[in-house]
Amino acid sequence: MSYMFSGCNSLFKIYSFKSLSILPTSNVTNMSFMFSECNSLTSLPDIDTFNTSNVIDMSGIFYECSSLISLPNISKWNTSNVKYMGYMFSGCSSLKSLPDISNWNTLNIIYLNGFISFCSSLESLPDISIWNIPNTKNIFRMLFFKIIT
Repeated sequence: MSYMFSGCNSLFKIYSFKSLSILPTSNVTNMSFMFSECNSLTSLPDIDTFNTSNVIDMSGIFYECSSLISLPNISKWNTSNVKYMGYMFSGCSSLKSLPDISNWNTLNIIYLNGFISFCSSLESLPDISIWNIPNTKNIFRMLFFKIIT
């Protein structure tokens, strides 16, 4: 599923994931940059039905989705095998809030660099201070915001 919709600059809305929800995603290991650079996309249908139990790479799934205002409830995604989450929400400059991802299993994550960066419209963040990230090697600019005065 890596780069599945990446760069779909003219895609404004995805009306239904019914066709995708029947896909057997239980063996998917790579969802990196799945919606990256979908600059016109303002919202996504509920993708919480994805079976993410074997996913290793979630890097940049929503990278540079600059018109995305909200995200579906992805709080129940199984992240126990994920090693790469770098730039996952980076450049989502219109995003107002994130789903509550505080309960994600983060024990195996190696890279969180740029995880939430350049998200200038965020009004609040989930409490990820409880994350256990003992294997993480790179958290450079994990939470990076440009303050405009």
